[in-house]
Amino acid sequence: PTRTGHPQVIEAELVDGDGRPLPRPLITEPMTVRMRLSLPEAAGGLRCGIGLLSADAIPIFTANLDDVDQSLPAGAGECVVTATIPAHALLAGDYHVVTCLWNALDVIDLQEPAFSFAADTGPSPLYARGGERKGFVNVPCAWTVTC
Repeated sequence: PTRTGHPQVIEAELVDGDGRPLPRPLITEPMTVRMRLSLPEAAGGLRCGIGLLSADAIPIFTANLDDVDQSLPAGAGECVVTATIPAHALLAGDYHVVTCLWNALDVIDLQEPAFSFAADTGPSPLYARGGERKGFVNVPCAWTVTC
C-alpha cells in the first residue's frame, strides 16, 4: 500500500515456521500471519491485531497483542509482528485475514481483508474417511462409548 505517514501495516502475508511464504497452507501445520509495520512517528499506546473471516465474511476469531500481554514499541521505525494459528485449529476452506492498528481514540489502519488464503486438508485424520466437514474450526471433543 501507499505510505500514509501514519502507523500502518505495509505488508501482510501467510508464512510457514521458517518464514517462507505459504500460498496453500495445510490445516495440519501451523500457519503464521506476518505483518510488517511502518511506525513513522512515536505513537505510544498503539495496538495491533488480526481477524479471520470466512469466505463470505463471517467473523471466525480475532486476536491481538494484548492477548499475550505484549505491545508495540512506542518509538518510530519498522517492526515485524507475527501471529501463529496452531496446527489443526482450522477446517479446510477459504479465509480472509484482516489486519488492524488502533489506539484508545481511533482505528489507525484497517485492512479488511489484508489477504486471503485457502487451507487444504493435507493428511488430516478429520478428512481420512472422506466426507465434508461443516464450520470453520476444529474443536477436539472428548468422546466415550458405553455399551
